[in-house]
Amino acid sequence: MLRGIVLRSPHAHANIRGIDASKALALPGVKAVVTGADLVPPGKTLADVPDLASNLMATTKVYYRGQAVAAVAATSEEIAREAARLIAVDYEVLPAVLDVREAMLPNAPILHAGLRTRGGDPNAQTNIIAHHVMAVGDADAAMAGADVVTVEGEFKTSMVHQGYIEPHASTATWNPDGQITIWTSTQGSFPARQNTSAVLGHPISRIKVIPTEIGGGFGGKIAIYLEPVAALLARKSGKPVKVQMDRADVFEATGPTPGTSIRAKLGATKSPHSTTRMPASASRPFAAVATLAERLGGQGGEQVFRALRLVDGRELHQPVGVRVRRGRPLAHDRPVGRRSTRRQQADLAGVRQADRRTPARRRRERDVAGHSTHRDEVHFP
Repeated sequence: MLRGIVLRSPHAHANIRGIDASKALALPGVKAVVTGADLVPPGKTLADVPDLASNLMATTKVYYRGQAVAAVAATSEEIAREAARLIAVDYEVLPAVLDVREAMLPNAPILHAGLRTRGGDPNAQTNIIAHHVMAVGDADAAMAGADVVTVEGEFKTSMVHQGYIEPHASTATWNPDGQITIWTSTQGSFPARQNTSAVLGHPISRIKVIPTEIGGGFGGKIAIYLEPVAALLARKSGKPVKVQMDRADVFEATGPTPGTSIRAKLGATKSPHSTTRMPASASRPFAAVATLAERLGGQGGEQVFRALRLVDGRELHQPVGVRVRRGRPLAHDRPVGRRSTRRQQADLAGVRQADRRTPARRRRERDVAGHSTHRDEVHFP
């Protein structure tokens, strides 16, 4: 069995002008090298490779530090690493944008030249995929009728990785009859088989995926990263190939929760609204009647909607009007993972917005309500 190593981009944003693997292929022990050119469908060009495939192996452009640009299979891991260092990649380094709000500015570097905002100007280049609005009632009218706008704030969260213990690893064979078998660390053997088929243009009936013990995943091992790469190396070399990420590869090249920027505004009346539901243990001088929120980055606008109606995990008020706008701008980072921590990001903004009491006041109220003051608390700045 051969060992595979993936060469990754040191740049967050760059055009790939050329890749020269001749020195790597001349190194004794090297059996195969693959690049984005191996993913081009018959009769197509590098520019025609779909996003799913180009994320696994960059073709004409890299969009984040750590994106794969080539892979080597050799008789040992040491030889494969040395060969990867011998691959010469000609980059044209481009300006990068790393903040979701900066990505929305008119002069921001454009990531995808062909991207247009869904429902927007078809001729305007943009980094914004779409705008979504979720609303209940008339939030503007409710805010105008509020006795006081209690709080208005902006909350930012950083990228958070799932942090599973075992890194991604895949071993593949490609038989002369076209049968592919892949042993891989995955949370979903059928999605892995389907996506590998789509990337390679190979019949799904000729691909078998065998899931191994995953050592943690938390939604981060549903997408594919190494499976098609190992399969291509196996086809070129004629031998089974194992490809494994190290910890740096996992953090740089797999799907975390993206950073977000959330703005929220809460209006209130001085007396409880008729639809307000407040438990006896709660001490609140106001009843919220309106909430306005904006979330940029990631997913889950509906979770901001939910969080703005909760305080300490309890539904303390029923807003008369709620509106949440969610933007989906692109910045230079990896595609996000599934089932990651985007709900906690929304809860942070919603709860902190609705509950501006000091820790000391929260402890006093808990004493009055008969709750223990000794449970652990997490205070965000």
